[in-house]
Amino acid sequence: MSLKCFYTNAGSLVQKLSELKERISTQKLDIVAVTETWGHDGISDAELAIDGFAMYRMDRTLQRGGGVILQVY
Repeated sequence: MSLKCFYTNAGSLVQKLSELKERISTQKLDIVAVTETWGHDGISDAELAIDGFAMYRMDRTLQRGGGVILQVY
Protein backbone atom coordinates (compact mmCIF):
# COMPACT_ATOMS: atom_id res chain seq x y z
CA MET A 1 0.00 0.00 0.00
CA SER A 2 1.25 3.49 -0.77
CA LEU A 3 -0.06 6.90 0.20
CA LYS A 4 -0.35 9.82 -2.18
CA CYS A 5 0.32 13.09 -0.39
CA PHE A 6 0.16 16.71 -1.47
CA TYR A 7 1.32 19.92 0.22
CA THR A 8 0.59 23.50 -0.83
CA ASN A 9 0.68 27.07 0.44
CA ALA A 10 -2.77 28.42 -0.41
CA GLY A 11 -2.73 32.11 0.46
CA SER A 12 -6.50 31.94 1.15
CA LEU A 13 -7.93 28.44 0.82
CA VAL A 14 -11.57 29.53 0.45
CA GLN A 15 -10.77 31.10 -2.93
CA LYS A 16 -8.91 28.00 -4.12
CA LEU A 17 -10.96 25.19 -2.60
CA SER A 18 -12.58 24.07 -5.87
CA GLU A 19 -9.14 23.81 -7.49
CA LEU A 20 -7.89 21.75 -4.54
CA LYS A 21 -10.90 19.43 -4.70
CA GLU A 22 -10.29 18.88 -8.41
CA ARG A 23 -6.62 18.01 -7.75
CA ILE A 24 -7.63 15.57 -4.99
CA SER A 25 -10.10 13.87 -7.31
CA THR A 26 -7.86 13.60 -10.37
CA GLN A 27 -4.71 12.57 -8.48
CA LYS A 28 -6.49 10.27 -5.98
CA LEU A 29 -4.75 11.89 -3.00
CA ASP A 30 -4.85 10.38 0.49
CA ILE A 31 -3.32 13.19 2.57
CA VAL A 32 -3.43 16.90 1.83
CA ALA A 33 -1.60 19.54 3.87
CA VAL A 34 -2.33 23.22 3.30
CA THR A 35 -0.56 26.19 4.91
CA GLU A 36 -1.58 29.85 4.80
CA THR A 37 -5.27 28.91 4.77
CA TRP A 38 -6.21 32.33 6.15
CA GLY A 39 -9.02 30.68 8.09
CA HIS A 40 -10.85 32.53 10.87
CA ASP A 41 -13.96 32.26 13.06
CA GLY A 42 -16.14 33.52 10.21
CA ILE A 43 -15.31 30.48 8.07
CA SER A 44 -17.03 27.30 9.23
CA ASP A 45 -15.54 23.82 9.08
CA ALA A 46 -18.31 22.90 6.62
CA GLU A 47 -17.02 25.50 4.15
CA LEU A 48 -13.57 23.86 4.12
CA ALA A 49 -14.61 20.21 4.41
CA ILE A 50 -13.88 17.74 1.63
CA ASP A 51 -16.21 14.73 1.31
CA GLY A 52 -14.66 11.53 2.61
CA PHE A 53 -11.79 13.31 4.40
CA ALA A 54 -11.18 13.96 8.08
CA MET A 55 -10.14 17.58 8.55
CA TYR A 56 -7.70 18.86 11.16
CA ARG A 57 -7.69 22.66 11.21
CA MET A 58 -5.80 25.29 13.18
CA ASP A 59 -6.41 28.96 12.40
CA ARG A 60 -4.16 31.79 13.50
CA THR A 61 -6.17 33.80 16.02
CA LEU A 62 -3.98 36.76 16.99
CA GLN A 63 -3.45 38.22 13.55
CA ARG A 64 -4.65 37.89 9.98
CA GLY A 65 -3.25 35.19 7.71
CA GLY A 66 -1.53 31.95 8.62
CA GLY A 67 -3.40 28.80 9.50
CA VAL A 68 -3.06 25.17 8.47
CA ILE A 69 -5.34 22.31 7.47
CA LEU A 70 -4.60 18.63 7.16
CA GLN A 71 -7.12 16.56 5.18
CA VAL A 72 -6.79 12.80 5.62
CA TYR A 73 -8.76 10.21 3.63
